[in-house]
Amino acid sequence: MREDADASAVSRVQRGDRAAFAELYDRYARLVRCLCFDGIRNLNDSNDLCQEVFLKAFRSIGELRDANRFANWLTGITRNAIRDWHRRHDGSPMQLDEPVPDSEHRDSETDFAELRDAIGALPEQERLALHLFYLDEEPVTVARQVLGLSQSGFYKLLDRARRQVAEKMKATQEMRDE
Repeated sequence: MREDADASAVSRVQRGDRAAFAELYDRYARLVRCLCFDGIRNLNDSNDLCQEVFLKAFRSIGELRDANRFANWLTGITRNAIRDWHRRHDGSPMQLDEPVPDSEHRDSETDFAELRDAIGALPEQERLALHLFYLDEEPVTVARQVLGLSQSGFYKLLDRARRQVAEKMKATQEMRDE
């Protein structure tokens, strides 16, 4: 189970085993990177922010009292880092510098941008549910823990997020077809 593996790795890190932190990084880097990008919409800055999150986590892991809650704790650090980034940058999110797509790739690039925007427009809980579910190896277990929901509560939140994204994508497609 993920929680047991996290707790074991956290315990080893707290005893000075740096390699155990690498396990945690490998397990959660994709999620943290996605949350950072979702929060600031700039690929280079989000990669830098991801590194800042893990550095802060490494430096303060001794303060983590419940090793089973590592995913929740790390998500909290990520949220705070995003808020701090916005304060440092006058609260204005930077836009992703996207290359102009080739004509043959225009549809997939446009679809991706529209999907990214639809997910980005969701409330934080729904965005986090989607990220956790689709980026995690044990999606429901960790997602429930991070969001503090029952299994059925998580599935309701995930369903609501999916429906909202589908509605936004449909509306965007209809506007594009007009």
